[in-house]
This record gives sequence, structure tokens and C-alpha cells, in this order.
Amino acid sequence: LFRSRDVQTIAFMRYKAEIGPSLVVCPASVMLNWANELSRFSPALSVKILNESADREQLLSQTGPYDVVLTTYGLLVREEKALTATEWNIICLDEAHTIKNRGTKMSSSAMKLKSKSRVILTGTPVQNYLSELWNLFQFLNPGLLGTFDSFMKKYIIPIEQDGDKERQRQLKRMITPFLLRRTKVEVIGELPEKTDITLRIALDAKETAAYETMREAAEKALESEDKVDVNTLAQITRLRQAACAISLVEKNWNFDASKVTAAVDLVNNIVEAGNSVLVFSQFTSFLTMVKCDIEKRIGKDKLFYLDGSTTIRKREKMVADFQHGVAPVFLISLKAGGLGLNLTSANYVIHLDPWWNPAIEQQATDRAYRIGQNKNVTVYHLIAENTIEEKILRLHQTKRDLADSLLNDSNVSRAMTIEDLRYLCGEG
Repeated sequence: LFRSRDVQTIAFMRYKAEIGPSLVVCPASVMLNWANELSRFSPALSVKILNESADREQLLSQTGPYDVVLTTYGLLVREEKALTATEWNIICLDEAHTIKNRGTKMSSSAMKLKSKSRVILTGTPVQNYLSELWNLFQFLNPGLLGTFDSFMKKYIIPIEQDGDKERQRQLKRMITPFLLRRTKVEVIGELPEKTDITLRIALDAKETAAYETMREAAEKALESEDKVDVNTLAQITRLRQAACAISLVEKNWNFDASKVTAAVDLVNNIVEAGNSVLVFSQFTSFLTMVKCDIEKRIGKDKLFYLDGSTTIRKREKMVADFQHGVAPVFLISLKAGGLGLNLTSANYVIHLDPWWNPAIEQQATDRAYRIGQNKNVTVYHLIAENTIEEKILRLHQTKRDLADSLLNDSNVSRAMTIEDLRYLCGEG
């Protein structure tokens, strides 16, 4: 199994290999995929994994033509001085939206890299804001979209705030020559059927009362706020966690969580029917809670668990074992495993909680629903009734993926506002 865009990038590296060494920066979850694909599709290239080197400075000093160095975004920041001192042949940023925020150290380190050619790979060039697109192009082709201030005035404000279709078309014409894109629609004929099911879960009386107390407190706290900031988002996060399990917020809560019970029952039924399932959550604390109950119900040997603390080599082994049917359940944190993993032995996917942007959930679902899948896939979205989760679903109905909007000429979504957050905390 491989991604065609990876192979195209490898072919480009092989074509220009004699000019000098290339660098691939990627999430830890796909690093070994890159090593395997490079060896498979271009054995003439020599792969060096910076993360596994005992002497990184020496490794970098000895790189030359036909070498490809692999590293992670985290190590890019820690080894910035050594990596930016090298003049690279080709630099490839995989899952490049990792540098989408221009004010982060990650973005700053990437911008300092020096190379003759640059390639970025991402399924979501814009997750929420047009400023993210500007930052990716500032790495890829500095100056193409002008300064950030000019881009803000000419495109971000007219498109995001005023819905200016003409400015949107102008921006599309500027970026299209630099894009190579294959959408899910183009490969849908090669895939089996996929069914999405929203499973609404009623909280019991005790949970409902506790949740309402938190909701009212959040609603009151947002009354005096006039902008989206860390404090306002913290209020929303508390409500989202409470919708999953009250004990995630109230540490002295000793009652069962309705969503955990429903999730474990669903997983048990899927496994008893002889199927395999991926279980995603953005909250590792909640994922761990579900994991403990699944272990009690069906046994520790029936599942794998992956989050940001899982080592690269352990990830590779778990993925291989899951693909070979060693265990039928794979619990994965959305951030650590929502990208880059091939898990087509699963024909069921469960999203324990909704994310703001449905495109991110779709990317996680695509760990199972991708080329190589030969079974019909069923995707469950677990939603706590009468909570913030239902309102997030309603936002999904109006919020289109910003990248698709630019590429397909549909209306661009706007950024999240304080009014949106008040709506999420409101009653009903």
C-alpha cells in the first residue's frame, strides 16, 4: 500500500539525486512508511533516519548525492541549527499543514531551511483559515502571495468576511499552477461502499444535570468576552470533554459514563461479528478510559493503543500486527494517528467525539477507507444528545472545507467567531 503522491515525490528525488542530498520532514507516524517506500520504489537512494542516529551532526555532515534524510517536525525544531546549515537538493514537507501557523517555532524552523527545490504534501492545505494557505506558500514559493499584511487585505478579509467570489477566483488562479490534486471522488469507483451513521447517545439524569451546570457557567463566562482566545476555547474544551464523560472534568465523579458504555457495547458487537475496528478520539484521557473498559469486556490481547507517546518502531509493529489480524481493535488518538497509517484490515471506524472540521475526521476514516480496502466500511459518529456535540454537527452542515472551496469554486467558510462559541454554549 502506498500513496501515489509519495511515489511521485520519490521519482522527483531520484531524477535530481546526483545534485545533492534531499530532506523529508514528516510526522513520526509516517516516517517508517517513507523509509520503506524509498527502499521499495528507488533502491538507488540511500535512506538515513536522523531520529535514530547517535551522532546527528556527523550524519548530516556526511550526506551527499543520492542520500535522503528523514526527520520529524519535532526534531526539525530541536536540530534547527544543523538542518538549516545544510544546502539541500530537495526538501519535502509531508503533512505540511503541520507548519500552517506562521507564529510557531515549527514554522520558523521550516522557513530557515535552504534548498534548490521544494515540495509540500498535504490533504488539507487549509484546515480553518486562509492564513494557513499563505504560510504554506511562503515556504513553497516565498513572495508569490505577497506579504502577509497585503494578503490579509486583498484576500483574507474580502473572502472570509465578505464572501467575495471574484477575489476567491483570483486566488485560485494564482495557486492552481502549483497544485497537483487527486480527490476522493476520482478514486471512489475503486473503493467499496462506505456508510456513515450518527449514533446519538442519551446522557442519564445525573450526567445531564452536571453537564447543564457546566454549560451555564461557560455561557456566563462568555458573556463578557469579545474575542476568541485561549480562555474562551478552554470553556468550550471543558464542555466537549464533559459530553464524553463528566469525570474528565469533575475528578470526583464516580458514576458510569453513558458514552463509554455505548462505545464499549458497539466495539464488542463489532468484534463478536468477526470484524475489525478503528476507534478515534481527540482526547487521550477519554480514549484511555474507553480502552480500560474494552480490556475488561473483551481482553487486553484484543486491542492496540496508539497516541503521541508511542515510539516510531512500536507504531510500525502495531500497524503490521493489526493488518495481519493479531488483534481486532485499534484505539488511536486523532492527532497522533489520524494521518499516514494504512489500516485497511479494519472495516469499521468509530469516532468517539466530533472535531470542528469534518475534513479532519475524514482523514482519520481514510486510514481504513483507502486504496487496498476490499470490504464495505461502516463509520459511526458517537454524539451525546442535547450537548455541544450536536451543535458542532450543525456547524458541520454549514462549514465547508476551505481548501475544497478554493479549488471547487464553492463558497468559502468563515473563521470561528465569539458568536459561534456563544452559540455552542447556549441552551437548546
